[in-house]
Amino acid sequence: MNDKKYNLAKRFASLPKEKQKDFLLALENKSIDFTRLPIVKSTAEHVDNIPLSYAQTGLWLTWQLNPESAAYNMSGV
Repeated sequence: MNDKKYNLAKRFASLPKEKQKDFLLALENKSIDFTRLPIVKSTAEHVDNIPLSYAQTGLWLTWQLNPESAAYNMSGV
């Protein structure tokens, strides 16, 4: 998503729920379809730390044991 679209989505998401409803009603009154706007509804709150998958944990452990190793590199890709 480019910066302008991201900023628009961020501004809409930061509005209080009542203001979001007012905005949607104003769009409806002008026959503008909300789904055509570059606003993506977030499905989750921002999370600072997301747990690693088992595969990522294995790669991290391999690197911790020997940071100079090429064990997790895929040559020829």
